[in-house]
Parts: sequence; C-alpha cells; structure tokens
Amino acid sequence: MNQVHLGYTSWNDPVTNTNVMPALNYVADPEGVQGIGVAVQGRRNTTSTYSISSDTSYVKVSQERGSVSSQGHGSNVRGFITVNWRSAKPGLSYTELTVRARDGSIAKLLLPVNKTVVPPGFTRFIE
Repeated sequence: MNQVHLGYTSWNDPVTNTNVMPALNYVADPEGVQGIGVAVQGRRNTTSTYSISSDTSYVKVSQERGSVSSQGHGSNVRGFITVNWRSAKPGLSYTELTVRARDGSIAKLLLPVNKTVVPPGFTRFIE
C-alpha cells in the first residue's frame, strides 16, 4: 500500500524530494556557563554588611562577606557557588547556606548536591 507522505501536494510521488533537511549549526552561548549562585541585594536606604556560610566544608561561596547599599541605584552582590566534588558525599545530599545581615536578619537556603557515582565495571551509556 502506497501512502501519501507529509508535504506532498497530490497522491502522486513527487518528481524531486522537496522535504530536504536544512543545514544545521551548533549554537553556543557566547557568555559561557555562568554557574549557580546567591544574589544579595540592598533594599533599605542604607549600606549593610552580610555574610554567607555553608554547613559543609565542600561547598564554598565566592563572596562570603561584603556590603551592599541601596542609595541611588542600589547595588547587589552575586556569590557563585562551587563544590569540591572529591570531598562531597556520594549520592544526593543537602547543604544549608545561611545568609546573615548586619541587622540580624537571617535567610537559610537549602542547596541540593548530587554526586552520582558510577559503579565499578559499569559499561553502559549514562545520560
């Protein structure tokens, strides 16, 4: 049984193949991978200091201490998170990041850390 193909305009087979795939190109982000992080932003009309700490030794934040001001246009600080994968626990674990401000306010963030370990001798494809 001969069935009509998508893109055909009649029941006859087309003379030429009009469903040619266009050229494909790899598109990469020019900025690259930025990473995951924590943003601290000032909201009051003042300058405030902050600190960010982790409850594990293998998770670090690039801007652990600093200050932000909200006068005029305001400011914010981005602390990027890095994980020392050699020291991280195998499997899924959670790390608590604590952000403390000078006024005593505290924000706690729960960060999932998933270190997948391939069993020895495993020869299949992992996606």
